[in-house]
Amino acid sequence: MSKLEIIICVLLLNFIIALVYLLFKLLKKDLNGGIIMCNFMIICPVVGPLYLFFSWFIYEIYFKRRDSDINLEELSLSKERIKMILKPDMRKALNKVSLEDVLIVSDKKSARELLLDVVREDSNSSAKAILKAVEHKDSEVSHYAASAISDIINEFKANEKQLRNEYLKDKENSELCNKYIDYLNNFLSQKILSSAEQRFYSRLFEELVITMEEYLPLELSGELYNKLVCILLDIGENDRANVWVEKALKENENELESYKAALRYYYMNEDRSEFLLLMDKLKKSDVVLDHEMLEKVRFFSH
Repeated sequence: MSKLEIIICVLLLNFIIALVYLLFKLLKKDLNGGIIMCNFMIICPVVGPLYLFFSWFIYEIYFKRRDSDINLEELSLSKERIKMILKPDMRKALNKVSLEDVLIVSDKKSARELLLDVVREDSNSSAKAILKAVEHKDSEVSHYAASAISDIINEFKANEKQLRNEYLKDKENSELCNKYIDYLNNFLSQKILSSAEQRFYSRLFEELVITMEEYLPLELSGELYNKLVCILLDIGENDRANVWVEKALKENENELESYKAALRYYYMNEDRSEFLLLMDKLKKSDVVLDHEMLEKVRFFSH
């Protein structure tokens, strides 16, 4: 066989391989890719088929196995994962100021923009600040703040009712009870309800503690008593607060929060003698003081 015949046979074989490859890609519904590679093999005989073969061979040996080890969940493009890897907006963070500070300045545009940002991010935790915006001189800021406060209160009432019903169905469920307590306390502490509503939900909080005395006595703590005393003092129920102060000192006398509740009560009622007596008792006790209380003890010791 002459060299010319060998070349013709090679080219013919190369052409057949190119057509077979095109047919294969057609079956895989990749006609465009098949046409491109078929032309490549025809234009570059021998080299083209060898290139494709070794590319496929190397992929099968080295890369395909690694593909099977990839955790597809790590490639998820969920919004939560994107939030974690996005570069923070340092300019926005450095220019961030409190809503209270912006309301003082006369720039209406800044007040409007910040109010929108606060409501958009987490209006519930900033309800007290939003309430101040209701009295802003800009009618648009005032109106939007009033609308936001109304939505926050309506959401609170709906959630509170749901939590209350869930707990009343299972009064021995400590998890539900603590969830209900925290939700009520966090909202009442912001003092954005009307006077009548603040009294109503404060009374619900007190009734919850009374219910706990029967069904969950082990969950009662100095911290809980302190929360209740603060809530009652805020609405002027000093006599009711005194009842819980006495219970706190009796049932949880070794807890710092019980002393905090009693000291707050005596201080707000201007009972200096009882305040100093309890402060002296606290200094002599084995109760571990936190930084806040340590500073108060030092201050009133002089």
